Amino acid sequence: MVSLPFAESFSSMSAATSRLLGLEHEYCGALTNQLATQITDANGRRIYAYDQYGSLNYERSFYGDNTFAVNEKWDKFGRSVGYQSRKSGSTITEVNIGYAEDGRIESASFRHGGAERKFTYGYLAGSNLLQSLAMPNKVTLTQTWEEKRDLHRRDALHAAQ
Repeated sequence: MVSLPFAESFSSMSAATSRLLGLEHEYCGALTNQLATQITDANGRRIYAYDQYGSLNYERSFYGDNTFAVNEKWDKFGRSVGYQSRKSGSTITEVNIGYAEDGRIESASFRHGGAERKFTYGYLAGSNLLQSLAMPNKVTLTQTWEEKRDLHRRDALHAAQ
């Protein structure tokens, strides 16, 4: 068991624990609430980068001869608008999220294996309640709500002809 004085616990405990577990890591920022910028363990090495608000911009992972990357995308309001994952330079998956002017999610799509699949969201007038979700397989989910309460009543799936 590793025993450290309380004042040293934030800075030294992680180092002592890391030595026991065989981890190496580097941090940025203040002593408390630090963000990991690099971690190396038995699985390989991972590098992280953040924006000025602490949101993850990208992660790079190195395993053997392969490099994996996830690049996050954010809008000017700090909302996630998607990400892209890559393996050794080639895109594996790309996800995009679109917002309406009122701030609600309007669409979401992902591209994997070259094909894009898009979802479109529709909301009950005057509310934030999801009324419809059009899916890439030409099926639409429709939700019914009680008129005077935000109480979900029924779901219905409709296939396009």
